[in-house]
Amino acid sequence: MLDVSKAIDLLFGGAAPERLEEINVLWGDGNERAFLSDRPGFLLEAGFEVVQVNEIALRQIWVLAYALSRAADFYAWPLLFLAKNQLPFDLKLLAEIPDQAAGDAAFDQALDAVAALAEARSVDDVPLPVGIPVPAPGVRSGGIADQAGFDLACMASAYVFLHEVRHVLLARDKGEALAPVDEEIECDRFARSMMLDGVGQYARDHQVDPAAVTAKRVIGILFAKLAILAVTPVAERQGSDTHPAVRDRIRSALDAAPDPAPDWFWVAAAGAVAALTRALAVREGHLLAPVPFPQFRDLAQTLLHKL
Repeated sequence: MLDVSKAIDLLFGGAAPERLEEINVLWGDGNERAFLSDRPGFLLEAGFEVVQVNEIALRQIWVLAYALSRAADFYAWPLLFLAKNQLPFDLKLLAEIPDQAAGDAAFDQALDAVAALAEARSVDDVPLPVGIPVPAPGVRSGGIADQAGFDLACMASAYVFLHEVRHVLLARDKGEALAPVDEEIECDRFARSMMLDGVGQYARDHQVDPAAVTAKRVIGILFAKLAILAVTPVAERQGSDTHPAVRDRIRSALDAAPDPAPDWFWVAAAGAVAALTRALAVREGHLLAPVPFPQFRDLAQTLLHKL
């Protein structure tokens, strides 16, 4: 297995640089804290006080987060149109909007690739969907959409690794163990805290709007949770003896949004949730009834419940 501890440190430093020193104090800053495995299937877990991940999981998160970024973008105009005309979120109405079918088809191709990766021996066996670049730093040198896709995919990845780091820290603690579901909730809380609690300091240091920074990071966390939902078997989405319901975990991300949020935030959040809800409803044969929505926040929350 390949030691990727330093690579994950770089990820944390990009997503929440103001917390990197604190993370290093808690988790350490040496080698042999995280390893890249060659096991097939989705692998991202803490065990024996280290984090293990494989290329399949990294590629699935990249594809889903990048596709969700594109989906939030191409759903913005249709959602604004529906809201302006006081129309519900309705798949029949969406089908009448020019180019909407092409955007939805691109998102479906991303989900197909993620499903194929789950059965693959190597990421090389599954071509990247059209429009999703190879994950590399050079992606960020493209246009605004490429920059957003790269940044949000990195933030989503940082969040899921922070979740696993908390599992490692709890395993090191010799105190009373948490029940499995409670431990998952605690690991979610820790990851959100590391991503969001230092935003004020970051905003002061860089002279930027803290609400804008919080909003971007919350979208990254939302994409992480939506990605996890997409790779979770249907039977396990409502929760289990070891994990809380996925939609509750997504709701906890949205609850962390700044108030007031930037104008774009709830349109983007609703667009991402809408894209995944539509795709899963079609894929799994569910009827998605029209959803009236007074505000984009209401649409995001209602569609989240349907997930």
